[in-house]
Amino acid sequence: MPRNLATSSLSCLLLLCWLLHAQADEGVKGAEGDYVTTITLVATHAGKDGAEVKKDILIGVRRGEDAAAAAARACYENGILPTDQVLNVLSYIKNALEGKEHQPEVELLRTAGAYMKRAAELSANDQYIEAAADLVRAIDRNGLDPTVRSKISQLLQDAFKDQKAFDEQLEKERKIADELEKREKAEREAEEESARRKAMDETDWSNFKEELLKLLNSSGSRGEEEEEEVLASVSFHLEGKGSDGNKVSEDIAVSLQASQDVSEVAFQFCSSKGLHSHAEVLKVKRELISQASKKGYKSRTDLDVEALKDAAKRLEKGGSFLQAGTAYSKIVHAMEGSGDEGQVYKTSLERMLQVHQKVHLAYSSFIDGKYEDALKLVDEILPFGQNSTMLLVKAKSHQLLGQWADVTRTAGQLLQEAELRGAWKRGQHRMMAVTLGSHAALELGDGERALKFYQAVLRNDPDQQEISKQYKSLKQLLKLLKESDEKIQKSQNHKALDVLSHSLSVMKGMDATLCRVYAELKRYEEALLACDQCVQRRSMPVAGLFVDPAKLAEALKLRAQAHVQDHNYDEAVRDYRKVQELTPGRDDVSDKLNEALRMQNMWKTNRDHKLVLELPVNLHMLPVEKQCVWIKKQHKLLARKWHPDKAKGDKNRATRKMHEVSEAKEALSQSLGC
Repeated sequence: MPRNLATSSLSCLLLLCWLLHAQADEGVKGAEGDYVTTITLVATHAGKDGAEVKKDILIGVRRGEDAAAAAARACYENGILPTDQVLNVLSYIKNALEGKEHQPEVELLRTAGAYMKRAAELSANDQYIEAAADLVRAIDRNGLDPTVRSKISQLLQDAFKDQKAFDEQLEKERKIADELEKREKAEREAEEESARRKAMDETDWSNFKEELLKLLNSSGSRGEEEEEEVLASVSFHLEGKGSDGNKVSEDIAVSLQASQDVSEVAFQFCSSKGLHSHAEVLKVKRELISQASKKGYKSRTDLDVEALKDAAKRLEKGGSFLQAGTAYSKIVHAMEGSGDEGQVYKTSLERMLQVHQKVHLAYSSFIDGKYEDALKLVDEILPFGQNSTMLLVKAKSHQLLGQWADVTRTAGQLLQEAELRGAWKRGQHRMMAVTLGSHAALELGDGERALKFYQAVLRNDPDQQEISKQYKSLKQLLKLLKESDEKIQKSQNHKALDVLSHSLSVMKGMDATLCRVYAELKRYEEALLACDQCVQRRSMPVAGLFVDPAKLAEALKLRAQAHVQDHNYDEAVRDYRKVQELTPGRDDVSDKLNEALRMQNMWKTNRDHKLVLELPVNLHMLPVEKQCVWIKKQHKLLARKWHPDKAKGDKNRATRKMHEVSEAKEALSQSLGC
C-alpha cells in the first residue's frame, strides 16, 4: 500500500506532497542507459483555481548508482531542491532497492567529513551532481550534529545552484555556438549564391565584349559562313600625320563583295580611316561601282529619297550611326547637283563619319580597360543619338570606376529608352542594366531605388524567377532594417540584434551594423566575426571594382572600437593606424588612436585584474577567505571558457584571454595571500 508523505514547499510544481505510486521489480532499459529499478512519484499541488493538480515523476536508478547518487541526480533533474525532500526521495529509492541484486560502483567513506571533503574536490572539477551525491551520503548518516547537518544542507543547496549555473553557462555557450554556426552557414549560402550570380554576370559581360568586337571587326553585311565573290577591290594611297607629328603614308585596299551594300562599305572605310568628307565617300563609292560593274553589278537608281531622309533621321536618333551614315550617303549620291538642299545632307553625312569613328574608339577603349576614355567618347556621341549598347558601355564604365550614382542614372536612362515588354532573360541589355543599377543603388545604401529596378522587370515579366527572388529578399531586408533602426534609436539593442540576425546574409553592408550592435551588447566573439567579415569584404575588389577607402575605413574603425571594448588594444591601435592612412588629416581618428595608445599602455602596466576575472565591484568588502574563494571560482570558470583547446571562435583571442586570466589570478592571489 502506498504511503502518503507530507512535505514542505517544493520548487517549480512540487509543492504539497509526494506519493509513492509504483515500483518496478525488474531493470528497465531507458533512453539514458540501463536502470536497476524505477519508481513513479506523484507530485500534487493547488492550481490557480484551487483545484488539485497532479504530476507523475519517473525516477530510475541506473546500474552502478547507489541510492544517494540516484536521488541527487533525479532531484536536480526534476527541480526537487529542498534538503528534506531530497531525503524523502532517497528513502523511497532505498525502499525500491531492497531485495535487489545491485552492487553500486561507488567508493563509500567512513565519515561525513570525508564525504564533504570529496564533495569539495568534485565541485572544484565542475562535478556538482557527484558532489551533491556525496553530500546526500553525508547528511544521511545517523548522529550528525545539528550544526554540521545544517552546513551540509547548505552545501547541498550550493551544489544544486552551481550545477544550474554550470548548465546555464553551457546552454549559453551552446546557443552562441549554434548562432555562430547558423550565421556562418547563412553566410556560406549567401556567398555561394553571390558567386553563382557573379559567374553568370561575368559570362554576360564576356558575351557583351564579344558583341562589341564583332561590331568593331565588321565591314558590312557580309556573312561569315562562306567565302563570297569579290566584285571590286580598289587601292588608295593615304597620307597624313602620325602620333609623333611626322608625315606617314599607307597603301590600303577596300573590297566589295556580292552581299554587301556599296554605300555602307564606302561609309565604313572612310569613317575608319579618318576620311570625314562627303566627297571622299562618294569617290570610294564610285570607284567600287566602276569596278563591280565589269562583273555585272548594277547600283540601284530607284531609291525613295524622301523615305531615306525620314529613315536616316530616325536611325541617327536611335544611335544606329552606321545605318544612318549609309542612308545619308545614298541621299547625297542621289541629290548630287541639287544645291543648298543637298548641302544639309552632306553635313549630316560628315557628322555621321565622325560620330561612327568615335563609336569605334569608345568600344575599343572599353575593351582595353580605358574606361575614362570610353566615357569621354560616349558623352561626345550621345547628343547625336543613343542606343542600349552605348548606354551599357557607359554604365559599366561608371561601375568599374566606382561612380555609383552615375551607374544608377545611366542604367535608368537605358531602361527608359528600352522596350520593356516581353520575357526578360540574362544577357539582354535591359537585364544587364537592371543588375548594374540595383547593385549600384545598394552600394549607395538606397534600397528603395534598387527595388524600383527590380520592379521594372516584374511589372513586365512577373514570372522572372531570379529577379523575383532578389526583389522579395531585398524587400524583406529593408523592412527588417527599418525595424532594427527604430529599436536601436530606442536603445533596444537586444531586440534590434534579433531582427538583424534574421537578415544578416541578404546585404553585404549589414555586417557593419551587426559589428556595432554585438559590441554594444558585449558579445565580442560575434562582434569581431561580423567586423572581420565587413573588413574582408570591403578590402577586396569585386569584378574589377576598386576598393572604396572611405567604406574600408568605416569597417576598420568599427572593428577597432570592438577591439577596445574587448580590451585588445594592440589590434585596436593597428586598425586605427590603418584608418589614419586611409583618411589622412582626420582629427577624430587621431584622437581615437591616441586614446587607444594610452589605454594600451595602461593595460600592459596597470591592468585591472578584477575586471579581467569579472569579479564583483564590492569584492573588497568580503573577508579575505571569501575573496579567495571568488577568485578561484572565477578563474576556474573563465579558464574553462578561454582554454584554447575548448574555446569557440578565434584561437588567438582565446590564448590572449587565457593568459590574462592566469596573470590576474596569480596577481590577486599573491596580493591577498590566498
